[in-house]
Amino acid sequence: VVDSSLSGAAIVGATALYSPGLAGHLLLGSTVGSLVGYTLCSAPIEEITCGLWGYNSALTSMGCGAFFVHSPRTVALSIGGAAVTAGAVGAL
Repeated sequence: VVDSSLSGAAIVGATALYSPGLAGHLLLGSTVGSLVGYTLCSAPIEEITCGLWGYNSALTSMGCGAFFVHSPRTVALSIGGAAVTAGAVGAL
């Protein structure tokens, strides 16, 4: 959660070197979390651009990608988990 695009790109790049599929889950989760924060929780744009809304959702999606066999159901679980995680962050 550092306000640096370079740090974020380095994390995604390193994850992609390890597992391109896991990097896809990372990007998917971060995107879903940010969208939920913006649309459903009316989060300030400053919080979204700092990554506060995408971080926990990205971790949830990466957990789904790491512990479940890749399938359409896993992708759906990843998306749903990221959305629920962002909703829980919004409830705090």
